[in-house]
Amino acid sequence: MPRSQETAALAGFLCRSLGRIVCCLDGLDLEEQRWRPPAPGTNNLLAIAAHALANTEENVLGLLGGLAVKRDYTAEFDDREQTAAAIRQQWVKLEPRLAQTIRELSDSALAAEVSHPRRGRLSGFEVMIVALRHAAEHLGQAELTRELVLARRAGVPHLR
Repeated sequence: MPRSQETAALAGFLCRSLGRIVCCLDGLDLEEQRWRPPAPGTNNLLAIAAHALANTEENVLGLLGGLAVKRDYTAEFDDREQTAAAIRQQWVKLEPRLAQTIRELSDSALAAEVSHPRRGRLSGFEVMIVALRHAAEHLGQAELTRELVLARRAGVPHLR
C-alpha cells in the first residue's frame, strides 16, 4: 500500500473515532453530559471527549507535527467549565489539522524517535498507534456511558 493510502487510513480511523466520541454528546442535556456511571474511576462524557481530543492533539500535532501544544490534564476532567458546544467547536477546528498532519507524515517522520511525555522514546509510527488505541479505548467508554445515560433516562433501576 502506498504511504499516502496508509496515512489516509490512519487519519480516517483516528478522526472517525474522535468524531464518534464527540457525537456521544448529541441529544443529551448538561446534567446527562456530566453524569458519571456509579463505579470508581469513571468519567462523564464531557471529560471523556475533552481528554480524548487533548491527548490526540498532543500526540499528533505536538509530537508528530512539531507544534507547541499546551495541555492541562487536570482541566480535561474538570467538567464545571466544559460544554458540548465548546467541545464540538474544538473538534471542528482540530479535525482538519489532524488529518492534514497525518497525511503529510513522511517515512522519516514515522521512523524517527520522539520523546513521549509519559511513554518514553517511541517512533512516530508507535505514537500513531498510541493515538489510535487511546481514541478507540475512549470511544468504547463514551458509547457505553451514553448507553447508560439513556438507560438512566428511561428509568432503569440502579442508574439514578
